[in-house]
Amino acid sequence: MRTETRDVDTAPGGGLDDDHVLAAHLARGAGRLLLATREAGGDGARGDRVAHEHLADALAVHRPGDAVLSEEAADDAARLTAERVWIVDPLDGTREYGEGRDDWAVHVALWASGELVAGAVALPGRAQVLATGGAGDAVVGRRPAAGGGPPAAAVPARAPRRGGGGRPPPPPPPPPRRGSRRQGGGGGG
Repeated sequence: MRTETRDVDTAPGGGLDDDHVLAAHLARGAGRLLLATREAGGDGARGDRVAHEHLADALAVHRPGDAVLSEEAADDAARLTAERVWIVDPLDGTREYGEGRDDWAVHVALWASGELVAGAVALPGRAQVLATGGAGDAVVGRRPAAGGGPPAAAVPARAPRRGGGGRPPPPPPPPPRRGSRRQGGGGGG
């Protein structure tokens, strides 16, 4: 039954011509659908399937010429020569989702011209979307032009609404760069 996926925006436009906006929109929409599916008694397997169908349907409408690589679908070799490939994980944390926890996510990213150009991660159980291009609830940094290194950490664009009215905790420090050695400790693994 695919009726759950038919609430996808079917008209192109509406700001969704921007890849950053579309990535955030798709991740947020799949997240809402997953919350509703779980509320209706759906398990992780059903959530994976429903979210995958939602994302595949929406990408077919909004980016019909782009290839899609989904964790929940058979691989299509056409993606290997495609100029643009959407990479999606409709439900990262299937077990956690099925257990009723909030630490699961929806990932949507676009690889184009040899690099990652847009992406979003929805954390529906925490009512948050992290996205590139200022399209989500957080600003995600870009990889430095020279020198490589990991992308900058996501920083909330606005503080989440919480009871205490205080500031949210600072983001964690970025991971060490590849090939760097930790100072101190001196012990092995």
